[in-house]
Formats: sequence, C-alpha cells, structure tokens
Amino acid sequence: MSDITNVQLRDVATGALVPAELHNPVTDQQILDWQRLWQPERNRRIDQLAAAGVPRTEWPQSWHWQWDSKLNKIQSLLSHTSVAITCNGQTQGLMSIDLVSKRGHLPPRQHLELAYVDYLEVAPWNWKDCRFDPPVYSLIGNLMIGAAIQISFDQDFKGRVGLHSLPQSVRFYEKCGFVNMGPDSAYYNLPYLELTTEKAEAFLLGEKS
Repeated sequence: MSDITNVQLRDVATGALVPAELHNPVTDQQILDWQRLWQPERNRRIDQLAAAGVPRTEWPQSWHWQWDSKLNKIQSLLSHTSVAITCNGQTQGLMSIDLVSKRGHLPPRQHLELAYVDYLEVAPWNWKDCRFDPPVYSLIGNLMIGAAIQISFDQDFKGRVGLHSLPQSVRFYEKCGFVNMGPDSAYYNLPYLELTTEKAEAFLLGEKS
C-alpha cells in the first residue's frame, strides 16, 4: 500500500500553487500512466525535435528510459523504494531509490549508507528544455529531492543522498545543495553528486520556509 502526502505543484501558466500528492511507493496506476500517457507524449515531442533537425545530443537525455521495466524490477524488493507525484489525476514525476547497495563518497562520511537515487524524471509535458511547449507544472524535482532526503532520514542515513546525474541535470542538483564530485569512470563517466546531512537539513528548511 502506498503512503500519500499532500504537496503542491506550481501551474506554470498561471503561477498558482495547485494541490498534488506524493506517493511512496509507486502504484500500478502510476506505471499505467507512464505506459498510456508518458510514452505517447514523449514520442510526440521527440518526433518534433527530430523533424526540426535538433541534434540528438540536445534531446532530453532521459527520453529512452523505460519506467515500467525499472519499477517492476524493484516493486517487491525491500532494498529499493520508489516515489511518484500526481496532480490533476495524472502522474507528473517518478523516482526510484536504492537503499542498500551504495555508500557515501564525501569525506569524512565516506563509506556510510545513503539513499541513492537511481532514476528521477518528470512527465514529458513538464520538460523544461522542450523547444515547442512550455512545462505544465514545476517544483516536481524539488519535491522529489525532498522526498529522497526524508526517506534517508527515515532509514537513519541522516539525510545523506547520492546520485549519478545526466549532464543536463547537474545544475539542478547543484542548486539543491549537492556536491559535484566530477565524472565517475566506474559509472559511464557520469558526474557523481552527493548531499551531506547539513545540506539536506538546509534544503528541507528552505522547502518549508
């Protein structure tokens, strides 16, 4: 059964805050949303980019992710958890977290447990870097990071969170307070970023202020 927390997203068109829900873990309905809603919209937007001659290197770097297979692999595992944000009857964001197999890199707390964000993505109609349509909702990524921090505290990991970021998302994570430790040669040379306890607490305080 999924725990539900009431949150708010920002309607980009009006600037108004609107009611939303944060689910932990992801439900079957949210996986169906990905299949029935996200995939067709993602394909439409990618077709637009291709037709306009936009180089593939400039497409959203998560466009090929298959969330149904990612989430189905971890649904029954205690070593992982997942989060979804819904608004207006639709899934607006998805995240999966590894709670067991990763350890911190930042001294002096290297080798300590942390919540490792495997994947985090917003629905294609919320893509900020799309050239043709503005996003419908914002604040999804911030809420996801807040959820990852809270899960870390709940697991007694003291708010520590780590992740490997797609290059297009690095600046977002740095703004959230993550320390960028540079490319990781052991993980496709993707930048590895980590959030300390102090930065996690500061993020949650800023989120509530």
